[in-house]
Amino acid sequence: MCDQCRVGHKRQQMFFEGHEIVSIQDIVEGNVTPSRPSEKCSVHRLENKDMFCQDCKMRVCFKCVVIDHRDHKIKSHMDFEKEMQAKVSDLLHRCKAKQSELEKNIQTVEIHRHAAHIALHLLREDVGQACRTKVKQLEDNRRVLVVKIDALERSFDEALNGVKSNDEQMIKSICSSVDLVNNARLGCLETDSLAAHTFLCEEIGALLKEVIDQTSAATIREKAQKQRFKPAADTSLDLGNITETVRGQPPPMTHLDNHLLGQSTPKVHISSIFVLESHTEIKSEV
Repeated sequence: MCDQCRVGHKRQQMFFEGHEIVSIQDIVEGNVTPSRPSEKCSVHRLENKDMFCQDCKMRVCFKCVVIDHRDHKIKSHMDFEKEMQAKVSDLLHRCKAKQSELEKNIQTVEIHRHAAHIALHLLREDVGQACRTKVKQLEDNRRVLVVKIDALERSFDEALNGVKSNDEQMIKSICSSVDLVNNARLGCLETDSLAAHTFLCEEIGALLKEVIDQTSAATIREKAQKQRFKPAADTSLDLGNITETVRGQPPPMTHLDNHLLGQSTPKVHISSIFVLESHTEIKSEV
């Protein structure tokens, strides 16, 4: 109550007879314990409130029962107090049991949490192993493709070197014949020397008439440009999915399961992930 109410209670002692005023702070700190209500009836002052009216939910004396609480459900206050105490004791016992059950359940929750974390850790390991396997397969496939590309490059170089070698050989032949013809003394040519000179001139003429191969190199270049890289379908790069196993159905074995069982990890064989396509073949005679 407030200070004004407290002062009013002190002044009207006759009206608030039997009231005891204490500080809430003292009650909280345990310095004061509220006293039990008066056992005397406020109406019949000489009578003790030994009865309890269940309908009105209040303690009454015997005279109050006869006068004001006739036909009400009345029982001894002592019996009522024992009954209430039994209910409170049972409630406290049930609360204690419930608390113990909840504490055990909390421990069980943490056990399940730990088991769930272990399962998810193994799941991460499975995903990581699948990724590493896929990366290794990709690296192996990349090396195979690079070897194929290197082989194509060598074959194209050999074909181009053949065209180049033919031209260089023709240049060498022309220059050699021209040097012989140019160094000859035209005034001294007769019989055998004249025949040789005539032969060289005819040979040079034949060389000059030969058609220069101006298409083979372009053809080889076109064949090189027609080589195509065909990536595999995008789905082949998927590592997999996270799924929930159906009860009663054993989950698929993973590398971790095999490891735990003391078995070796099964090898996975798949076809090449990437392929090289050639729209034309390289002919050896190019």
